[in-house]
Amino acid sequence: MISEHKEYYQEMLRRGRLIPFHKNNKFICFLTFYIGYQNEENKFVRDNPWELVDDDENGDVCWIDQLITSKDTNNPKESYWIWH
Repeated sequence: MISEHKEYYQEMLRRGRLIPFHKNNKFICFLTFYIGYQNEENKFVRDNPWELVDDDENGDVCWIDQLITSKDTNNPKESYWIWH
């Protein structure tokens, strides 16, 4: 992981926009997200996935930015479990 990635994740954690998930006491993945409005998709879809965007805490939509699964999780069902 390069410093740009670390900075992104540290800032998302600081903002409260990074959530880790565990299943059976084992880390399986984490996701990053933004809060915004339904008509703001162009704001959150961007060329550089490491670019930080200011969200709107009063928004009504949770925009999933990244969903990263553990290397130990070889089963894609874990990612689908998170979406549900």
